[in-house]
Amino acid sequence: MKILFFSLLIFVFYSCQTNSFTFENDELFDSSNIVHKELTLNLKEKLIIESDDSFPNYNYLDYVKFGDSNCLLGFDNISLIIDFIDLNKKEIVNRMFLGSKKEFSFNSPQEIFYHSEDSIYLFAPGGNLTRINSQSDILEHIKINKEIKQTNEIAGVDPLSNSQSFFVLNSKLYIRSFPKLDWSKDYKYYQKPSLIKLNSDFTYEPIIGFPNYMSLSKGIYFVNDYRYSFTKNLDNSKILISYRRDPCIYIYDLKDKTIENKFSKSVFLNEFKLIERGYNPQAETNVLIENGIYHNIYKDYENNFYYRIVSHSQQLKNDSGYLNNAGVKNFSIIVHDDQFNYLGEAKVPDGRNYTYLMMSPTDKGIVFLNRKSSQSQLELDFYEIIF
Repeated sequence: MKILFFSLLIFVFYSCQTNSFTFENDELFDSSNIVHKELTLNLKEKLIIESDDSFPNYNYLDYVKFGDSNCLLGFDNISLIIDFIDLNKKEIVNRMFLGSKKEFSFNSPQEIFYHSEDSIYLFAPGGNLTRINSQSDILEHIKINKEIKQTNEIAGVDPLSNSQSFFVLNSKLYIRSFPKLDWSKDYKYYQKPSLIKLNSDFTYEPIIGFPNYMSLSKGIYFVNDYRYSFTKNLDNSKILISYRRDPCIYIYDLKDKTIENKFSKSVFLNEFKLIERGYNPQAETNVLIENGIYHNIYKDYENNFYYRIVSHSQQLKNDSGYLNNAGVKNFSIIVHDDQFNYLGEAKVPDGRNYTYLMMSPTDKGIVFLNRKSSQSQLELDFYEIIF
């Protein structure tokens, strides 16, 4: 079973003392030759899809090949429903119910990766990785954390909500790893590996760690520094990494084992609040509400671009005196070409109408799930980049 799995795999109101962190006076990169370019997002199409079946609250979108059609995949990790939505027919062409599966009884999947109709991967807390098909059949289920040998560097693997934490290359699983240390309390956490290559016998090889600046501040830290998103570039075995407060994207070559960075700074992010290390959940929540963050990277296969999502800073409380929502902010998209060069940044119009982690490039444009959507009606907005 273990060997079979890897041979078949083909592919994050309390007053507290805060400090600020800025790259402006740091020699992390030379931006002297970089000119910020303002791009525009133009609304191309608004698509309304109605259904007799209730739409769940999707927390993940992807644009995939299903049967003879290109479909929007929607995943709800609460109700454990996966929908395939044909955008031309404007209907759900396949719905998968996973709630009754014993493999997910105690650990609901937080991450999904679609490779084909016969290889859909679900990653749940505790290092539980499952392969299913589009008929909801469980094909393989492995509890990685029970098999992997724990060391001072590696305690196990786990998914990261709204980030990509694994892929497979040449039958080897590359996956996010976590040490035994507490990321919010111990700065040495950031001196450990963050990505490993896992072999079929569950031996592993450390691949990359974190940038040095994350472990320099011993008494203070930035919330969710440990979270990052990577997008594997399937054409040349490179991965692109977007760290939460980093003005660069990093390109790691899995073959040559080299890493380079490319300018990817937003005009909307200049400062990041750091808080004292220790257990302080309200202070952490406040930082996530107020601070803008660099998020996921998406590849646009239709236009051969890469998009980096950037949420913007906001006030802690709204005009009514209530805490703002950390998941609903204005946001923008930084655009890179196929060589990862910076092309510019486009602010998303009426960004609060969307959730900044609910988007996907399609052949119709960049699709966002409008927050006006309901159980009976799905509202999708398609945008194009204007240079």
